[in-house]
Amino acid sequence: VVQHTMDQIASGERDQALVDYRLVHKDGHLIWFSSRASVIRSQPDGSPDIVVGVQRNVDERKRTEIALIKAREKAQRYLNITPSIILSLSLDATVEEINEAGCTILEGKREDVIGKKWMDIFLLEEDRQAVRAVFESLSAGRITGNEIVEGRVKTLNGNILDILWTNSIIRDDAGRIRGTLSAGHDIT
Repeated sequence: VVQHTMDQIASGERDQALVDYRLVHKDGHLIWFSSRASVIRSQPDGSPDIVVGVQRNVDERKRTEIALIKAREKAQRYLNITPSIILSLSLDATVEEINEAGCTILEGKREDVIGKKWMDIFLLEEDRQAVRAVFESLSAGRITGNEIVEGRVKTLNGNILDILWTNSIIRDDAGRIRGTLSAGHDIT
């Protein structure tokens, strides 16, 4: 990959590049590096005349990124073992996260659910006002959540299900409310 990218710069096909790669340290372990190259001046035929490059050790950053990816995958595996819906909504009630069981219960794929407005897509018209009032109270911190409530949802195929919900607040590092986390069990 690195050689191919550098060949593209040398041929004038690209005028800049950023590539992450691993090198073998003299003691045998692998180290992540990042190289950035930019063409400063080109010759009349388009080939580079002056290329400036910077290489830097990004091993710690890459190891942290990899650890975060693994932690997220592990958390997702935990969420996916439950037969219930696990659902995260933003403050505007957009679906941010859902587990596999949730997608199955809602009769859709992840991409059919993530990014959708929960109230508009998955609630019955006659239930929206009451659910929105509870959601707004929860999102504003006026109620703490963790109460068990029963509600109806409409699947993507139009089926109506009775769900037993437990809702809680999600806060950021500063303590500000950033959304809700809900667990729903199909009791239809």
